[in-house]
Amino acid sequence: MKIDITSILYEEGKSIDIDKELDFSDIEFDGVKLSTPVRLVGKLFNIGGCIEFNSNASFEISYLCDRCLSESTKILSFDISERFKKTLDLADDQNPDIICFSGNEIDISEVLINNIFMNIPSKLLCCEECKGLCPVCGKNLNEGECNCDTRTSDPRFDVLDNFFK
Repeated sequence: MKIDITSILYEEGKSIDIDKELDFSDIEFDGVKLSTPVRLVGKLFNIGGCIEFNSNASFEISYLCDRCLSESTKILSFDISERFKKTLDLADDQNPDIICFSGNEIDISEVLINNIFMNIPSKLLCCEECKGLCPVCGKNLNEGECNCDTRTSDPRFDVLDNFFK
């Protein structure tokens, strides 16, 4: 998504409001799909020769629970704060915290995708109390107990088990 910043580019203290919905349904992150458009609400500010991008992104994801493999959804919301600087030569600024651009537009698509990827939790559960799957028969233990003997033992610990008998 490109944003025309001509109106604030050369006037310090000016800002542009952002209120957009962006569709990233074609992007998948390790089995996690964005099931709703990304709602982006925030501002672009011209401060000290840089363009500050401060926004909140919210959307729903669909995924398979990491413990029980059931299909689940979750709403994610997080803040984004990035800094852009106009440079004629992109090698002028070596600060890794500043994104260089040229022209009168800023493309925030890559920034948004990177922030989405970084804010998806590494472990996604259907609920905090998820019991997972039975290690013997594979039944979803959230749907009820199974009749398996889940007291599997490692033969290397048989000597220790004899201490308690």
